[in-house]
Amino acid sequence: MPTVYITEPGTLLKVQGKSLHIWQQQELRLRLSLSQISQIIILTHTHIAPKTVKFLLSQEISTLFLTSQGEYIGRLENDTNYTPQYLAKQVQRSHDKEFIRATAESCLWAQLHNQLILLKYLTPCHINSRLQMAENFLTLLMDDLATAHSLKELREYATSAGSFYYPAFAFLLPHQFKFQRRSSCKANPINLLFNLGYALLHQQIHCFLKSAGLHPDWANLYKESNINSPLAYDLMAEFRALLVDELVANLLNSRIITLKHFTLPDPQGNVELHIHALKLFLQHWEEKLTTIVNHPRAGEVTYRQCLQLQVQEYIAFLLGDVEHYRPMLISHPASQTQINITEELAPIPLMMVKR
Repeated sequence: MPTVYITEPGTLLKVQGKSLHIWQQQELRLRLSLSQISQIIILTHTHIAPKTVKFLLSQEISTLFLTSQGEYIGRLENDTNYTPQYLAKQVQRSHDKEFIRATAESCLWAQLHNQLILLKYLTPCHINSRLQMAENFLTLLMDDLATAHSLKELREYATSAGSFYYPAFAFLLPHQFKFQRRSSCKANPINLLFNLGYALLHQQIHCFLKSAGLHPDWANLYKESNINSPLAYDLMAEFRALLVDELVANLLNSRIITLKHFTLPDPQGNVELHIHALKLFLQHWEEKLTTIVNHPRAGEVTYRQCLQLQVQEYIAFLLGDVEHYRPMLISHPASQTQINITEELAPIPLMMVKR
């Protein structure tokens, strides 16, 4: 059990011996061996005994605090005297404009490509003008990325892509959700699911970066952004559509999650997931991470392992062992258990852009 999710209010966490004890209403509900735990994600009000905090820090078990709506609160980590294995190389590469540009463009190109493939996969037989326009625009942006003059302009490309992609994506979801555009606000149930899914994806990559010896603050596409763990944001770009967007579409279209799983809007217009629905989402998220896929360089692995492999791919490019960062490119999504992942896709090949 690599990840422990805490969703019940008033939970108490205690470490006793080599085990984590999870108490609820003064009753011991679960006892887990600490050797089995890679991270703890807390999505509700939780008490952590002081000795437990100290122990989690000493054992480098990342503990993330989120709201049930996917908002980042904080992370319990011990960075005292923390010097990642590849920090010196990351600092050196931070002055290499060619490296930064090539990595940023590769990550963003892969994000647009995978969004395009997901739209095509989910689109019904008779495509409408909105879907066709989004597909055409994403293709145009992919062709045009090399002409962007700066990282800021590359990020603007991502924003422009989202303004077409998400409204088209909305057309493929149940209409009663009235989803129109992507936003970090909590007023729409679908945005809440996106926020939660992206936060979980970010945390998983953050943990893999730290365990691999990378410092998550030294990024490329988001190097100029004041966000938490920007390198994780870089590497999650290519996985947004693969892991989160497709999961949200499947949960809603299969009616596993419906409007009844959300609270009525509060005075500010915000909604929340009921606890049982939150648990349902987390269950399907974990199932998604354990889905078997065919990786071009490693064979059949889980999605969770794919995230680790892409961190290693980044290290290989960081060290100069490969000519460019090779992101995850799909030919069709993994709705059930299998996808095909390609390293190159004609007629728009991925290449390192030199400036």
